Amino acid sequence: MDPGWEVTELQTRYVIATAILMLAIPCAVSFGQGIGYSIWEKPPAESKPVVSWYGQTGLIAIPSALIGPPMSVQVGAHWVNTNWRIGTQKEDLWAYTGTVAITGNLEVGMARLENVQKASGGAVRFDSETIANAKYNVDLGRWTGMEKAPELAIGVWDVTDEFNRGYYLVATKELHLREVEGPSDLTLTVGFGNNELDTGAMDGVFFGIEIVPTAMVRLQADYDAEDFNAALRIFPTKDLSLDVATVDGHLGVGASYRIGF
Repeated sequence: MDPGWEVTELQTRYVIATAILMLAIPCAVSFGQGIGYSIWEKPPAESKPVVSWYGQTGLIAIPSALIGPPMSVQVGAHWVNTNWRIGTQKEDLWAYTGTVAITGNLEVGMARLENVQKASGGAVRFDSETIANAKYNVDLGRWTGMEKAPELAIGVWDVTDEFNRGYYLVATKELHLREVEGPSDLTLTVGFGNNELDTGAMDGVFFGIEIVPTAMVRLQADYDAEDFNAALRIFPTKDLSLDVATVDGHLGVGASYRIGF
């Protein structure tokens, strides 16, 4: 999410390795005996929206129009090997998140971002801040009477403008590749954002796709109006997600967990 990142040969290898992993694991799960389901079978009923790496329910770096189950909390911790440099000092990005679905339409959350490059007084320094987020699902289907209308939400990232406050409008459509009722196995998201700095991530058109090839795996890819990102999320349980990703060409790993009231 920083224009100063440079893609090195090692980072390129991370991208290739993660892409291979994203393809290999679903195949292994699909064809392994007694493990998971094939790509043509229905995902489990517990497949629900998951929290993004920056705090809101969504994909990797972008929010979706979906809201988690009412009265539930999702927490996450993620590390990205940004290897940011200021002089001789090098730091990686850490993101700790917590998101609460208050109702089926309203979600609020917090994110603690550590070791982010921040300009202050003409100088760049490493900084850490806690930011607040909020999102409201408009329930377009109810207002229009169209049962198959996409989900639509409005939201704000970094409410108190600690780094770069941004407002957005986002639509998400769940699609089925097979004639089986149940959770979607393909979800498309597209939105438009505007932030205080009028540049960088979440300033302009953003979009993403999520595929659920097996009961245990989700593949995600998004463009946050600045960078392309891709992630593999594995669910050893219905509430725990173990994540590996490339975030603007940088290796990232982490986990998220859902807690119901």
